Amino acid sequence: ASRQASLMQYPQRFEFVSKAAKAPTHEGISMSNDGLLMLYTLYKQATEGDCSMEQPSMWHVTEYAKWKCWSALKGMGKMEAMHKYVKTVEEEKPDIWDSVAEEIDRS
Repeated sequence: ASRQASLMQYPQRFEFVSKAAKAPTHEGISMSNDGLLMLYTLYKQATEGDCSMEQPSMWHVTEYAKWKCWSALKGMGKMEAMHKYVKTVEEEKPDIWDSVAEEIDRS
């Protein structure tokens, strides 16, 4: 089932990987804060497109970092963001397809 899941096409591939990776919080993926921030912003770009948040105050460090990183992806297509997201998750959590296979079995 894991091999079959890894042959899945987009956007279904992105949908199952993001669900298995517990997006948008990505609990269970151990990465640096910068890495988790990149995953979050690729996920947002893939699902919502260009950043729609208003620029928060720099005093709100987390929200400002999310806004800045997501804004930097402006113009990136949703499909490109999906591909980059899946590639990043696969690199950080090589066994993600086992989790995806479990998701498929449940659905």
